Amino acid sequence: MAPILRRRDLLDEVEARVIRSVVIVKFFMRGSEVSVTGKRKRETQDTQLVARTHYRASTGFIVDSAKGTALVVVPSPRIDPKGGDIVRVFFHGGIIRDACVFISKTQHGHMVLEVKNCPAHCPAVTFHTQTYHRGDVFVLANRSDSGLNSYSGTVIHPDTTAYPALDGVRGFSKTKTPRSEEMFTFNLIDDSFVDTVGAAVFDMAGIVAGAISHEDTRSGGGCKITYARHACYFAPQLLENIQRQKGKLAAGK
Repeated sequence: MAPILRRRDLLDEVEARVIRSVVIVKFFMRGSEVSVTGKRKRETQDTQLVARTHYRASTGFIVDSAKGTALVVVPSPRIDPKGGDIVRVFFHGGIIRDACVFISKTQHGHMVLEVKNCPAHCPAVTFHTQTYHRGDVFVLANRSDSGLNSYSGTVIHPDTTAYPALDGVRGFSKTKTPRSEEMFTFNLIDDSFVDTVGAAVFDMAGIVAGAISHEDTRSGGGCKITYARHACYFAPQLLENIQRQKGKLAAGK
């Protein structure tokens, strides 16, 4: 039992280091707000509009953080900024901030959100620069009833080029099993209340090995085969796009 306890201690330690880099992003339909006033007399003068319910939620991760502004990555097709809906980012510690779209969609299906007036100590993640072949990984993902939960697993295949193309795989870009050297698979507990698509996959050093692209819940046994794109295949272009967009905004001032 000792090795398991040591592994749990290690996992807790790594999670504590990276949890401030992981956020929950929720989309609220404008018009669903309710007027809320404080009970104290001095607070009744201020009325705050608070969205009642969200219609979409995703797990995001911070890729840039400086001078109180953070850039957060989420899976683009899962959220729709059109129609003036409200985007809110929930940071570790219960701090909530509104966000706006910085990049609507990247080549690999991500959206980048800009969040200003961020809480202190919200660092950007660090990406692997090479493919991640073997080892334990974990995911911090949004569970509908309890916020961020931790899920751990082990890499099964470092690429999926030999996988058969099967229908029924849940993801944000395809409905068939993704077959690519850019993808790796790992096992994850099958929790119907959590949607891990788009979440960052961390190794046991707290470095991002990839981002979840698809889920296959047909494997049974309480587990699902999870597909993630290696960070080295999407992160360089993502960071380049961010710098390019920053340059455009700076030039337009």
